[in-house]
Amino acid sequence: MSWHDRYGPIVRLAPGVCSISSPDRTVYSEQTRCTKSDFYSAFGPPGRSTLFAESDMKKHRRERKSLAPLFSTTAIVEKYSGGIDDCNKLFLQQLDRYDDKIIDMKHWLECWAGDIGSQVTFGKRIGFLDEREDVGHLLRAKASVLRYGSIVGIYPRIHPYVHALMAWWRGSKPIWLAYVLEFTKSRMAELQYQKHDLDGSNKDSTTGCLLGGMLAVHEKVSDHASIGGMRTDPLVFVFAGLGGLATTMSTTLFYLYQHPQCLSKLRQEMDTAGREGHSGIKSASHQLFTYKHGINMPYLDAVIKESARISPPNGAPLWRVLPEEGAIVHGHFLPGGSVVGSNLWVAHYNKNVYGADVQDFRPERWIQPPGEALSHMNQNLMMFGLGPRTCLGKNLACLEVSKLLSVVVRRFDLQPIHPTLEIESDFVAKARNHEVLVSRIAEKLRTSCE
Repeated sequence: MSWHDRYGPIVRLAPGVCSISSPDRTVYSEQTRCTKSDFYSAFGPPGRSTLFAESDMKKHRRERKSLAPLFSTTAIVEKYSGGIDDCNKLFLQQLDRYDDKIIDMKHWLECWAGDIGSQVTFGKRIGFLDEREDVGHLLRAKASVLRYGSIVGIYPRIHPYVHALMAWWRGSKPIWLAYVLEFTKSRMAELQYQKHDLDGSNKDSTTGCLLGGMLAVHEKVSDHASIGGMRTDPLVFVFAGLGGLATTMSTTLFYLYQHPQCLSKLRQEMDTAGREGHSGIKSASHQLFTYKHGINMPYLDAVIKESARISPPNGAPLWRVLPEEGAIVHGHFLPGGSVVGSNLWVAHYNKNVYGADVQDFRPERWIQPPGEALSHMNQNLMMFGLGPRTCLGKNLACLEVSKLLSVVVRRFDLQPIHPTLEIESDFVAKARNHEVLVSRIAEKLRTSCE
């Protein structure tokens, strides 16, 4: 940020590599001709692309189109909401065990995000919340994979050699990879069996999870479904949850409980929505909000946006490669093949967009700002990426965060032990010191909130 304050909207980091202070439309619009850089190839096995890393725009567009129905509002509400509610109920049960105790909230939110990701992806929890531990060493592996990609991605040409060297050095698959591959194969077999009834007739293969839908998409072009044969690795969605989702939830809770006036406003909005019938439906799942009702609470939306703005879940720029004829970026011509990227931490602290108080947590900035300010703020908010590479699971992630947030703040006081939240950043930023004192809200107050 200090470099851009000193040198302006474009800062040259290396030959042919520039950082830009805000997301220029030439680079990130829906009509952009810029492609993802090779940086992202280091987040997967060499020679095998995924929807996340694919740099060919036509291939990416085709793959994204085939998977888009799995992330539609209808699919989110009808297929995934029940499993999400089950994970949230289990999360609440675990927090109930620690009333008047200090816990590492970062760890518990990673467990929640891992189980949410596996429930939505596989239709079954891996079991982090059930076992209250790092099942299959996946949480530790997530950190290692992201750190590897963040470093090796800077020099993507060495990725095949480093990957091969590490595989030779280990001599066998890592424990976490062997575990998750076996888990995936088991779920694939169960889903394929569920496709057929006793008479052998086909049934809907989606069965309430992404893997079932991905199998259906894959089998349209192939007679045999296998993990290796599926272009989009289902593990991508699990790791996405373990990374950005846990960080977003952690920072949102931290800043809310550090700002009691904001917490009070959010509780009042939820309480009012409940009385007026907008939060809807009283359910056995501790009165969790539905997708429809969550999107009709403006202050809840503002809190989530402001948390993602002040502490973005991504720590690296969103690197793009300019087309061969070059392009005008922030008023300057850059030659074709140049790699440019906007870092979320720089874009989200742009005083020209968010005001002079960018260091402050103030959800109110998202509530009826003057003129076109809201449009500019949304255009600069990069928590889910921008343009044709916007996260496919954006609406799903918003549902997951809003559902858990809506019940946690009405059930618990989670007083942070540390006055500031330390952020460790590689490709995905993550909280390091989010210890909290858990206190159940008095029954009378909690009932009024519910």
